[in-house]
Amino acid sequence: MAGTGTDRLAATEAISRLAGVLTDLGDALAQADLDGVLAQQPRLEELTRQLQAMDGPLDRDTLAPAVLAAQLALQRARRLGDGLTQFAEAARVARGLVAPYDRDGRPADPALSGSFDARG
Repeated sequence: MAGTGTDRLAATEAISRLAGVLTDLGDALAQADLDGVLAQQPRLEELTRQLQAMDGPLDRDTLAPAVLAAQLALQRARRLGDGLTQFAEAARVARGLVAPYDRDGRPADPALSGSFDARG
């Protein structure tokens, strides 16, 4: 199937919607809103199916801005998720829910041996 104007529009729309979902996911992560995070899963699954079903060559110039927005939203969500995970683990240690060190004085959880770095 050749990449028609309608195909390009559909692809651009789907990728723009993906960027929106990833932005919503990042916002939910920034607010530690578990329901908001989980609400994005069905939206991501639907968009993944749509994008996988697209066929034919597409115009990169038309898609580039939408793809860039989606990439930036994904990077933001990933960094926020990493930061939230680090914070949750540190909070568990602080509350005594995990032994922070093993018998040899090494961090019991290797993930806790690094510093906080939500900037990537």
